[in-house]
Amino acid sequence: MKIGIVDDHGLFREGMRYVLEGLGGEVQVLEAASGVEALQMLEQHPDMAVLLLDLKLRGEHGFTLLQTLKERDAGLPVIVMSASEDRADIERVLHAGARGFIPKNSSAVLAVNAIQLVLAGGVYLPPDMLAPASGGGEVARLTPRQRDVLALLAEGRSNKQIADRLQLAEPTVKMHVTAVIRALGARNRTEAVTRALQVGLASIAPAP
Repeated sequence: MKIGIVDDHGLFREGMRYVLEGLGGEVQVLEAASGVEALQMLEQHPDMAVLLLDLKLRGEHGFTLLQTLKERDAGLPVIVMSASEDRADIERVLHAGARGFIPKNSSAVLAVNAIQLVLAGGVYLPPDMLAPASGGGEVARLTPRQRDVLALLAEGRSNKQIADRLQLAEPTVKMHVTAVIRALGARNRTEAVTRALQVGLASIAPAP
């Protein structure tokens, strides 16, 4: 499995290489220090499993690079790793097509879990960076069970995983997901999570 790291700090890339060993199996870590190198890396390794991207590359605009990477390979899962803790940055990278956002001050265990979640098809968002619920109109439109479902959507869980966690039938979960998307005025699950971020709904913890 090939994992790419795009960061202009060699020390960080070296540290992430060590962290990625925690994924187990045969992991090949590829590195790039700039946007140009990142694009060359993808051309040489079209079978990349996931790409870790720093937003603050020296002399480059990380959001523009993210958009370029997704235009080149829409199916490539990109996880942004950034020192930023700005909610607007999280929303923006999700809109640009990123499949996750890992703060650089995260633990190695959290980073590995987040990468595994994205590799499994989920979307990772840092729960500690989400503000408490705002109590806006969206809250009023969601039932407590729909909030539980939304919280698990924010963790990138599938309908089956949500059903298992909440002990619900999968068709029931599907109805809740549809209701959540409609209530938040979103077009899909990812956009629903993004909108939930804007009002703090995604920070609501699911029922045990």
